[in-house]
Amino acid sequence: MLIGDAAGLILPITFEGIGSALKIGILAAEAIVKCFDDGEQVASLYLKSLEPMLQVIGRLCTVQDQLKASNAGADPLAKSLKNAYRETLTIQET
Repeated sequence: MLIGDAAGLILPITFEGIGSALKIGILAAEAIVKCFDDGEQVASLYLKSLEPMLQVIGRLCTVQDQLKASNAGADPLAKSLKNAYRETLTIQET
C-alpha cells in the first residue's frame, strides 16, 4: 500500500503531504487489521477507506483552480488553506 507522496496524495493548495501520509498510514493499518478480522481483501478495504479523502482532495483541486483564476488576494487563500488542512486530516470514516 502506498501512502503520501508515493500514492500521489499531496494536498492541493498547500502541496503538503506529511499530514495526509500520517492519516493514510492509519487507514492502511486499520485496513490490515480489519482484513484479519473480516477476511476481506486488504486492498479493497484500503481503497474504500480512502474514498472520503479522495473526494475532499478532488474538491480542493477545484478550489485551487478557482483561487488561481480569481486573483482575489491572500484572505481567501488563507481561509482555503485552513479549511484544506481541517477537512483532509479530520475525515471521519463511515
